[in-house]
Amino acid sequence: MNMYSGKYSWPKISPPQPGAARDLLAARPGTAVSDKVAEVQGRSVHAGFDSTRIREGVRTAKAWKQAGVYPHPDTLAVVTRALGGYLTSLVPYVSLHLKTLTPGSQAWVSCREAIERSREARDAAPSEGLKAAGDHAFRLAVQTEVLLRYAEQHSEQSGE
Repeated sequence: MNMYSGKYSWPKISPPQPGAARDLLAARPGTAVSDKVAEVQGRSVHAGFDSTRIREGVRTAKAWKQAGVYPHPDTLAVVTRALGGYLTSLVPYVSLHLKTLTPGSQAWVSCREAIERSREARDAAPSEGLKAAGDHAFRLAVQTEVLLRYAEQHSEQSGE
């Protein structure tokens, strides 16, 4: 098929969004993290992760997939790095939550599998191309969202 015959359509690529990418990486994992608890909008949030920032990264990657839009490659790379970092930073919190569950229970199994799936998603290398990279970012977003729920459950239960 000739791509100039009109039967081929190029993917929609959005322009780079430098402000959004900068905001997602503002509290990148690996920076100095305190064990203090902060009060954010009337809710206690452990200083180790920022639920709002993480949700924004998840929402961004999911929106691209749902709209069928491919972001600028630089923006996609920044969001993908941020999501991978969020997965890495959330695993310790989810592991603490796992320790509070009854070993072998359905909740324990589900939590353990979520940790394993998140590691697999983070460690998987996307195939070549913008579509594959977008699919990879979407998978990271889905796994990040799952881990965030467990991490927030732990924070609420432990009073952090």
